[in-house]
Amino acid sequence: MAINSQENAYLLQELERLLGRLDVQILYEHLSDAKSGLCTLKGRACLIIDKDVSEDEKLALFKSILTGYDLSKMYLAPAVREFLSKE
Repeated sequence: MAINSQENAYLLQELERLLGRLDVQILYEHLSDAKSGLCTLKGRACLIIDKDVSEDEKLALFKSILTGYDLSKMYLAPAVREFLSKE
């Protein structure tokens, strides 16, 4: 099932909110020779994302990071839970 642009925008917004609830700071930067990824800055999780990556790449990055968190007791919108549960 292909995800359209409007669905992508909704998922990105919801995943960004979810990361915020998990106290993960998200920074969008122009990264010339580095890759987007999760790091720790001053004891806080920080996700640095290249501004030039596609929506699909952002979704994949968010999904890969969120698999490391226990989300079982958190409310997730049905579309978000479905997206995260897909293999």
